[in-house]
Amino acid sequence: MFKIVFIASTFFLHLLFTACSSISSSAFKNDSCNLENIHFDRKNNFCATIRTATVVGNDLIIGFNNGTIGKWDIYTGEVVSIFEKNESFPILSIKQIHDSLYIGTASGALMQYGLRGEVMRSFQYGKGSLFVIDAESNNVYIGFGSGLIGRASVKDLDTIEIGEAHMYAVYDLKVDLENKGAFYSASDDNKIAYWHNEEKNLKLIRITEEGEASYRKIIVTKEVVLVGTGKGNILGYDKELQSQLFSLNISSFPITAMVYKDGVIVTADTEGEIAFLVFKNDQWHIVRKMHYASDVRNLLLFKDELIILSKDGLINKISFDPYTYTQDNKLH
Repeated sequence: MFKIVFIASTFFLHLLFTACSSISSSAFKNDSCNLENIHFDRKNNFCATIRTATVVGNDLIIGFNNGTIGKWDIYTGEVVSIFEKNESFPILSIKQIHDSLYIGTASGALMQYGLRGEVMRSFQYGKGSLFVIDAESNNVYIGFGSGLIGRASVKDLDTIEIGEAHMYAVYDLKVDLENKGAFYSASDDNKIAYWHNEEKNLKLIRITEEGEASYRKIIVTKEVVLVGTGKGNILGYDKELQSQLFSLNISSFPITAMVYKDGVIVTADTEGEIAFLVFKNDQWHIVRKMHYASDVRNLLLFKDELIILSKDGLINKISFDPYTYTQDNKLH
């Protein structure tokens, strides 16, 4: 039996499931979908919709809408393995922690896989779709579709500590690698929250006032917290969330993905526009935009390259250098 510890806040919590969690698993089943023979070198070549992905070593791990998880070699583009399938709900998040992969699904399950694709353990917390996972040390932090935040130890995933702050789905959650135990959550309730895990006590430090649009993505740097919004803006906050430092319009459409490295931000939106920003003369500048494909789902860093994944299965890797781009940098 799970042991649940609740951390109260002054915010009234609506325990709402999002659309993903309300759809039955049969809606995502595709028995004729055989990903084992797929070689992703062209558009629309996956028979299932890409939902999430991560890089592990030289491999790309992809989670699909029909519950399938697969591993592809980034250099060759060829399939390495299709993981043992545990359920048919959409795969919403994948996070490597030590020598395991932790998978979050629309059913609310947290599944632990070995790196070879074998199911090790599965947990069901009953708190809504498991939208996003991040981790530091041996702590796993979870953002649920119900708006709840969870923390568990990889040594004791049966026990989850629950924090309340958001009224709607948590779209992103990021740990602060510069501040042990600190992490941030962004929600469809147009707010971002700052949390701290202190000796197994999950504490809500601060939550912002309601903003302009749903807060979709978070980047945590040494100096600031960057938030991508549903209105196509990037908002900058100080690390304590005491003040908003700037607002920069990137697009007319919701931001779906963001990555950061060495003073460069790359964003993507629902219309497939990719924007490169550099920090220069104490402010951010958009130095290049390119149209990729509709509804980019993921941007991932791999060495000095950027991997771009769209909903319809188009996958490319290009130079992360904001001033360099060649059309022939496809995965093949």
